[in-house]
Amino acid sequence: MYKIKIRNKLILFLMLVTIIPFGTSIAITYYYTKESLKNQFISENYKLIHQTKYVLSDYFQSITQIPLTLYFNRNFMNTLEFGINDDLERYQELKKVLFNLYSTRKDIKQIYLYINQSNDGVIVYNGKMLSKKNEQRLEEKRYQALVEGNSYFTIEPTHNISDYGFSLIPKNPTVNVLSFHHVLTQIPSSQLLGFLSIDIDLEKIETIGSRLYTLGAEDIYLMNQNGYVVYSSDPSFIGRINNEKWYNYIKTNQVIQQSIEWADSTFSGVIVYDTFSAPFEDWLIVKRIPYERLYKGARGIAIINILIGLFFLSIVIIATLFISFNITSPIKILINNIKSIESGRLKTDFDSLGNDEFGLLGKHFKSMVERINYLIDQEYRLEIENKRNQLKVLQSQINPHFLYNALQSIGTLALKGQGTKVYTLLTSLSQMMRYSMNIEENLIALKKEMEHAESYLILQKQRFGEKFNYFLDIDSTLYTALVPKMIFQPLLENYFKHGFDNSKEVGKLIIMCKKLDEQRFQIVIEDNGNGITVDRLHILQSMLHKENRFKKIEGDSIGLKNVYQRLKLYYGNEASMDIYPLQDGGFGIEIRLPIALERVIE
Repeated sequence: MYKIKIRNKLILFLMLVTIIPFGTSIAITYYYTKESLKNQFISENYKLIHQTKYVLSDYFQSITQIPLTLYFNRNFMNTLEFGINDDLERYQELKKVLFNLYSTRKDIKQIYLYINQSNDGVIVYNGKMLSKKNEQRLEEKRYQALVEGNSYFTIEPTHNISDYGFSLIPKNPTVNVLSFHHVLTQIPSSQLLGFLSIDIDLEKIETIGSRLYTLGAEDIYLMNQNGYVVYSSDPSFIGRINNEKWYNYIKTNQVIQQSIEWADSTFSGVIVYDTFSAPFEDWLIVKRIPYERLYKGARGIAIINILIGLFFLSIVIIATLFISFNITSPIKILINNIKSIESGRLKTDFDSLGNDEFGLLGKHFKSMVERINYLIDQEYRLEIENKRNQLKVLQSQINPHFLYNALQSIGTLALKGQGTKVYTLLTSLSQMMRYSMNIEENLIALKKEMEHAESYLILQKQRFGEKFNYFLDIDSTLYTALVPKMIFQPLLENYFKHGFDNSKEVGKLIIMCKKLDEQRFQIVIEDNGNGITVDRLHILQSMLHKENRFKKIEGDSIGLKNVYQRLKLYYGNEASMDIYPLQDGGFGIEIRLPIALERVIE
């Protein structure tokens, strides 16, 4: 009973060699596309922010330059220098100038003027102008920075519109404005004349900022040097100090690059930003782009690739099923015939398996079965005991389990498309079959016997892979020495039956053939398997040194028995065989034989 059928392995393998490269390709394509889109997105957004920065800077600059136009109006400057002092003409001139400023720009919400000489305050709001005497504004916080500093203007962050103490003019407290406070001085004496405050609404800033982001998917922030949010796509942030971790990170670390990647509980994505230059130093414009928005295009491409892949995968599955059934059908036929042989029915049920390697294997398999039948029915019943023992050995070598395992290993290589290895293993298997079925020779050159043993080991090496290694050390001067046919394989099989299966280490098998002197040579086979129990070793050693050797030993020692009896049949007392345990575990066999064989049994 199979754990996994070759056909299933083939289907699984072909699907894996399709799915893994395709899946890897999709993953690499997705990653490359994602990174490419991210870099492109960041670059495009930075350019957009960079351009918007200059648009906003020009817009703010235009507001800060409004008071400069007043210096060219001599009457207005005289009013500032001497005060209104109930002079109707000066008041009308002042009203004219302020209304002119108020009406020239739609974004101006209100204008407030403080005249230092007479402590007069004037405000223009909603088409109305009011004045107020005895204003004391020098100590007020919004103007104190202008008196103490070097700048001719300051910008008060976005806030609810102020009445500047004129409670008679009703204000909408929910209206947000950005206040530009200017100091007015006498030129060139720098004498303080007063202050001019211009409150603008956020409509223009909102119009400019709306070009930067997609509502509901991205957000932007415009902040002054102190972290106050002048404008944001999220109204709840406007007028507040930004204490978000990402802003503190940019500000604290003085990050130079155009963007950073950020992930926390509130936001995960890319933050693109740029810093304003003078006279708005350290103002910051920021755009936050979530990963979901950033990688939307990459995900779309990945989904398309997956759908295309699924279509072609279905084609591959159909082709895989077709190929697997065609490749494994001959193997299945051979396995069924091997099972039949295992049950004692030495007959094949197929005519041909084709003209490829499987066909050649099937042809030799049929030939082998026919030859075995012929030998059993004709020759071996009439042979001497030597040939009966030899037949048992040959029959034990033609092991359906071994052949089944060999075919499985060959089938696995066929699935992997390793045609050269498949051919090599089929050649080794066919050589073993030919060697096994040739019963015309009782004695064989050591070189041929070693080649047969190596063919067996090659097949076992393919079966067990890295779990098994073997080493051959053969004196080339012994190649022509004659030895009984098939004395190696039964001993090698004992290792795989008893010493290898339960071993946790990498299996190792060593075969050495060395001269002892000019008349004798030795064959040593050692392994690192499970070894042998002391009691069992004593029994076997005892049998090797008594008459009727191995008479009572059955089952597991059949290989030792056959080899030992045939050695005695050909060499008599000139041959010896000893068994011994190895110091680090394992089992060893030493055979000593004469180089020149004078006694031949026919």
